[in-house]
Amino acid sequence: MAPSPYANASFPRRSLHYKQEYEALIDRVHTSGSPVVEDEICHIENDVLPVLNQDVASINGSIASLQSILDSMKEERAALKSLEKGYKTFVPPYRAIPCDIWHEIFSHRLALESSHSCQVSGPIWRLSQVCRTWRNVALSYYSAWCTIEFDFIEGASEDDAPILELVLQRSHRRLLSVTLTGCGWWEPDNDLVQAPLKRLFAESHRWQSLNLTEFDPPSLYQSLRGRLPQLESLIFEYWGSDRPVLHIFNDCPRLTRVSLIGNRAHFDLPVAQLTELCLKEGKGECWWRVNDVGAY
Repeated sequence: MAPSPYANASFPRRSLHYKQEYEALIDRVHTSGSPVVEDEICHIENDVLPVLNQDVASINGSIASLQSILDSMKEERAALKSLEKGYKTFVPPYRAIPCDIWHEIFSHRLALESSHSCQVSGPIWRLSQVCRTWRNVALSYYSAWCTIEFDFIEGASEDDAPILELVLQRSHRRLLSVTLTGCGWWEPDNDLVQAPLKRLFAESHRWQSLNLTEFDPPSLYQSLRGRLPQLESLIFEYWGSDRPVLHIFNDCPRLTRVSLIGNRAHFDLPVAQLTELCLKEGKGECWWRVNDVGAY
């Protein structure tokens, strides 16, 4: 016998008894073929159907009430959408531009001007000061804060350390491109130089490229040994006569590109992993370049 279509339906409490009675009646008629007798028909007419009609009417009333509430909520929704649309007319369309699109726009602007992240007059700093929206975009554009340069030949400033700290925070643990120029042996006790250097060296595990120009003393380099796991590119320009022995770069598992300029220091390099090596003894063209060190 096919299951009753009402088997899983929910019934009011007083109609539930008649549901069970109906199922028993159907089962008897289909199983034994016994016809419905007169007393059962009278019971259906006088007792069952009036109760079921009352329950149907009650449910129809509840549905009507719910429909009224639903219609009211639909009207409220339409009013709210209209209000929302009105407010949106006051919001400039550019504020709906996704952040990654803003980053692409900013990248084209940054490419027009040579600068670095610690240069407070640089474009990323200026862009961050235009308006609140642009500031939020600039602060979320982490890679724009990853180029760090210090030229100590031009002198050091008491602002260098706090600016560096701010840049490191805004770079959000991204890999860094670091350029250091002209830190002489005569400044080991100069806090204006040492403070930013110590802070920057503490982030050496994030350095991806490193450019050192006339950067003394070699003892500073030795503190980096084993602390450059992400370093891929090295440019070293040195014009001193002492030719320091530098062993720190043979512990750089990702180092593949090296350029040595000036009076060559004694380097211990991971030659087997290099893909490009350039040697220069002056400001002119590279006198020896190997683009595939492995071939040698």
